[in-house]
Amino acid sequence: MSVEANKDVVRRVFAAIDRHDLDDLRALYDSAFQLWFDSNPPMDIEATLGSFGAYLAGLPDVSHTIEILAGDGDWVTAYITVRGTNTADLMGMPATGKSIEIKSMNLFRIQNGRIIEQRAVADNLGLMQQLGAIPTPEQ
Repeated sequence: MSVEANKDVVRRVFAAIDRHDLDDLRALYDSAFQLWFDSNPPMDIEATLGSFGAYLAGLPDVSHTIEILAGDGDWVTAYITVRGTNTADLMGMPATGKSIEIKSMNLFRIQNGRIIEQRAVADNLGLMQQLGAIPTPEQ
């Protein structure tokens, strides 16, 4: 597939997340898919979709803005802004009602139109600070 076609797959991933469409996400990921998120062990497709489900429950109005999208061969990199409001439990914490805005870098490897690998890092410290779980330097 072309780099532009691979970039379109990545665009569809974030659009599906924003729509809470886990079935569409499943269709975009290969059955052998693995996600490496921050320094955690890799997750397969089922664990990834479960994680997305919990994330969407905690931030039901989540939106992803792709700031930079670049590709080379089978690889596509997306630098994104994530926004949402924490209105339900998130990562074991009760809802805060607070809005968040964080950045994330995602690297996707795409084969035959499906994502086989994703590596992601996110500003989890910023997320915890915005939710009030960790004090900011000013506090």
